[in-house]
Amino acid sequence: MARQTSVLTMMGLIFKESRLEKNITQSSIAKHIGMTSAGWGKLENGKASLSVENMMLVCSFLEIPPTQLFSSIEILTKDLENEGWDVHINRIDNDGLLIGKELGALSEVATSSVTVAGSTIITGGAALAAGSLSGAAASAAGLTVAGSTLSGAAASSASLAALGGGSLAAGGGSIGMLVRKIASAYVWGEKLLSK
Repeated sequence: MARQTSVLTMMGLIFKESRLEKNITQSSIAKHIGMTSAGWGKLENGKASLSVENMMLVCSFLEIPPTQLFSSIEILTKDLENEGWDVHINRIDNDGLLIGKELGALSEVATSSVTVAGSTIITGGAALAAGSLSGAAASAAGLTVAGSTLSGAAASSASLAALGGGSLAAGGGSIGMLVRKIASAYVWGEKLLSK
């Protein structure tokens, strides 16, 4: 797994984070800028880009000053590069943040244990110490792991951040926390799959 992402993905995740914080639906923001909800979804997932005009409309709608957006992207880029990530300008295949987003979704499941091969190895959202990964997370990573399952919450958000290590989990202000969390999830997946 290569640690790589794009500026488009970071921008989409920043917009998503702000939209969710303000309880704005994808359809309402898409309508505001003249897009479909599906088109907006592609943008949030780093699979589409915005014209400068539409980017300014989104910034205005979400009350994000454009200078703050670009400053946040610059800070996140430096943070990621310091953690060994390659950050590209254009959309890329095998985007680590998009893979990390799928892995991070596992941490959001509202259960309290992880079961591997029929045995509960984690309770109360503790950090995953060992085991194999299959299902959605393996698919997101492009891997097939036979014989083991991962069910329930893999880790709480705090545990996931601890597993990810480095400064990504703890750094920065409110904008970009989703990017940091997803990057930590990707690193968590790397560590898990390397065992």
